[in-house]
Amino acid sequence: MTLDDLLFKWARWRSICNDHGLGYSSNGLNCLMAGEVNTGSGGVMALPYGVDSDSVFSDIDRAVMGLPAFHREVLLAQYSICGVEAVVDTTSKAKAARCGCRVSTFYKYLEDAKRFLMNALSGKKCLKLLNTC
Repeated sequence: MTLDDLLFKWARWRSICNDHGLGYSSNGLNCLMAGEVNTGSGGVMALPYGVDSDSVFSDIDRAVMGLPAFHREVLLAQYSICGVEAVVDTTSKAKAARCGCRVSTFYKYLEDAKRFLMNALSGKKCLKLLNTC
């Protein structure tokens, strides 16, 4: 699994409101008790068997929200495919326009944001996923 794969899955996870309108989020343990098991097969959210997707994606979310504002905006523009942050036109030019910069600048900031993110996630379960797949 690449960092890009993981970030697309994070963006999808972030766009899904899973609190059933009650304000209580659904976590991996609750899903297991309800009989919903993450087997790692199929679906956008599939992670290897036994990995708590909520904890992995929560770590990524905290790290992304801790990035400088422009780097965070670039990551959201690149990976959000649905939800509030989604870019309707998914071309590079449209994503760069959303961030108010040129395409070359957009990709420079995207690479910087990925580097910052890797540093922020060092020692977390997320990076272990990248190393094993």
